[in-house]
Amino acid sequence: MSGRGKQPTCKIRKFVLSFFAILDILANTNSTAQNFWKQTNGPYGGYIQSLAINAKEHIFAGTIGGGIFRSINNGASWTAVNIGLPKTDRLSVVTQVGAIIFDASGNIYAGMSPGGVFRSQNNGASWMPINNGLENPQVSSLAISPNGDIFAGIFGGGVFRSTNNGNNWMPVNNGLTYWHIVALAINSEGHVFAGTSSLGVYCSTNNGESWTQTSLDDADVLSGNQRTWGYFCRNTLCRNFPLSGQRQYVEESRFGLAPKRYSTSIF
Repeated sequence: MSGRGKQPTCKIRKFVLSFFAILDILANTNSTAQNFWKQTNGPYGGYIQSLAINAKEHIFAGTIGGGIFRSINNGASWTAVNIGLPKTDRLSVVTQVGAIIFDASGNIYAGMSPGGVFRSQNNGASWMPINNGLENPQVSSLAISPNGDIFAGIFGGGVFRSTNNGNNWMPVNNGLTYWHIVALAINSEGHVFAGTSSLGVYCSTNNGESWTQTSLDDADVLSGNQRTWGYFCRNTLCRNFPLSGQRQYVEESRFGLAPKRYSTSIF
């Protein structure tokens, strides 16, 4: 019973794969992969900053300078869905839609910088701001925990949490020593990971009540998701690093040098 009451910890483990394993991976890459990607018809009107797909398989693209676009036909065509979102004056203020997420009810949340968090309850047809308690409108990332709580990463403001679908927000920065948040991810156990612009990744195992720095503590994080790949960079070193409870492959390389592959797990 000595382990009762212990707080779970967040660990990052790395195991170097052999040179021969790398050769085997490369040898099994066939020519069909070259035709894997196909360009969609747009969207046009802004640089793509974020992508998300809802349960209906509708695609939402957040942009820099163009708001949000929606496709209901796998990218064959796109429609701007910006009613209620702040208008962009390209000569002075350019808004960035850095994150788009969905809750279990199908509501859509968009994190904007500047602008804060917006919610749509009609598949993007219209939006309304939900920034009560959000002290800084520079929202860079959003994530939803298994219990439905929403987390917003603020560049320069740390992490905020909402327990009522975004109606109210409160800061949860205890132990978070660097507040320039650029990425958030939550695993199936509810552990929250926050990527920063200079000091790597922090982890919370108690729904944001407190944070500890992981062993990736000196990286410039660009993105992170428990199901997708993100790039963690520091100077000329980039790590292709998945925030996942499952073991995945990590590729570490310096520009101009062949990559080294690692297997990694985050708990």
